Amino acid sequence: MPQPYHPVDTQHVLALLRQWLKAAAPPEGVDWLDTMRDALNDGAPDGVFFSGFAQVPKRVGTGMLRLRPDDRAEAERARPGWRPTLWTADQAARTALLLVYDDSDAVAYSDMLNHILRSGDRAQAAALYRALPLLPYPERHLHWAQEALRADDRALFEAAALFNPYPADHFDEAGWNRMILKAAFLGVPLAGVVGLERRANVVLAHELRDFARQRRESGRRVPIDMWQAAGDKVGNHVVDELAAELDGPDVDMAMAAALALAHSRDPRAAEALSKRPELADAIRRGQLTWERLSCGSPGLRAVG
Repeated sequence: MPQPYHPVDTQHVLALLRQWLKAAAPPEGVDWLDTMRDALNDGAPDGVFFSGFAQVPKRVGTGMLRLRPDDRAEAERARPGWRPTLWTADQAARTALLLVYDDSDAVAYSDMLNHILRSGDRAQAAALYRALPLLPYPERHLHWAQEALRADDRALFEAAALFNPYPADHFDEAGWNRMILKAAFLGVPLAGVVGLERRANVVLAHELRDFARQRRESGRRVPIDMWQAAGDKVGNHVVDELAAELDGPDVDMAMAAALALAHSRDPRAAEALSKRPELADAIRRGQLTWERLSCGSPGLRAVG
């Protein structure tokens, strides 16, 4: 039986979750969660766990966590890439229960998670997807993590894909590329995907080019942040594709193309960008960035 591998200091994460819940949930809800944790630590049967897991929203509510900048920094220190920005109180409480469940048996722990995915509602599934980067035996959860990204449920897709380091840490190249393309298809902001630059690859850059062509041919807009996922892997015909956008009628897409070319290692990308010196200069000065472009910061259209 494999020994549990914990990607985090579980006790530290539990303390953080409880601290955040105290600001987002009623006191009696936090007390109830403490009682549940004690019962599970004392060996309560699975029936108690599953019953408690289902009761969580009624006990602690479903309001957003009220995270301060210090809290977000603490989350990053606890698990690099973990950003519980969109977490709700019920998701935090359910994650706490998942972290106190007996993990001494890898098969039994996986069976517990699969039971929730089969029998629980979509809110319970979303909590599991948000908790992915914190759970023991991370390699055993790959199959159902990828299922969330193949599903048509946007809420579940975002729970697994956004502000979540698990995909970047565990997906193979093909799985990562499928996730990015689906995010582009759904219009999910790629700024929320952890590990974009680290997981950029040449195959993805070409797949994004093909996706952009298909969108244009069907008369649909190409997401302006899509090329951020190509990182420094823009080259060959992809450079030509982006160079053509620099003088196109879509100002936002021209700025996105400029950013993608600026990050490329291909010498031809720099040559193409040199034909729009005002965009190149805005990028050098930090006036034009992916973040500012995605947020539509005032003044950017004048740059374009």
